[in-house]
Amino acid sequence: MSHETTSSTNPPLTPTSDEPVMLPTSFAQELLWLMQHSAPQNTSYNVPRTRRVVGPLDVAALRRAFDALIERHEILRTTYGFHEEQAVQVVHAARPVAFTVVDLSHLPAEQRTAETERLVLEQARRPFDLSQDQLLRVTVIRHGDAEHVLHLDSHHIAFDGWSREILFRELSALYVLRQFALLQNVNQFYKIHGGMDQLPRAMARSLGAIVRYNAALVGIDQSDGAARLEYVERGRAG
Repeated sequence: MSHETTSSTNPPLTPTSDEPVMLPTSFAQELLWLMQHSAPQNTSYNVPRTRRVVGPLDVAALRRAFDALIERHEILRTTYGFHEEQAVQVVHAARPVAFTVVDLSHLPAEQRTAETERLVLEQARRPFDLSQDQLLRVTVIRHGDAEHVLHLDSHHIAFDGWSREILFRELSALYVLRQFALLQNVNQFYKIHGGMDQLPRAMARSLGAIVRYNAALVGIDQSDGAARLEYVERGRAG
């Protein structure tokens, strides 16, 4: 069975002008790191999430939104190791998220569903190397122009059930901002308004007119869902 796949793989971490910052781990982080270090193929602490995306999807804007999440959240660009016999966490400069796009739109519906389930399970069973991997992987599976499946994989050391809703709330906001190029620096909004929780209110107050104006310029009909994402949770894989 063939399908088109494009991928942005995890490049090796290389020194940048922003030097990595080494910090002590918490007790929980040390425990998770030691368990993974002793059993590198263990995926018990992987946190896979799969959601269906309804409506036309701007994949480039989605990729930029995920890159903005990586920029905002240091925990997603932190690796773990030992220094002078002590467990440490190392915060790295932001880099592009590991982002893969798989196009299954050419397959019949039944085969498309089966292949999607196979891909999701395959991704969920990939272990993380906490010493070098970025702790968020993104797979977008295209079913058609207006239907995609978004699959995320992370590790419990960086991502838990409580943070899930925060991630998707921020992702939705950043997707809109990146789609219309309203915010070049993701931290600009955070500094002005004090947090992403204020985004919907602030957008309604100060950015709503700009969104409508840009949508009109590019011919997007917001009434049919083209300018928003509707997430339908599919549940945890495996």
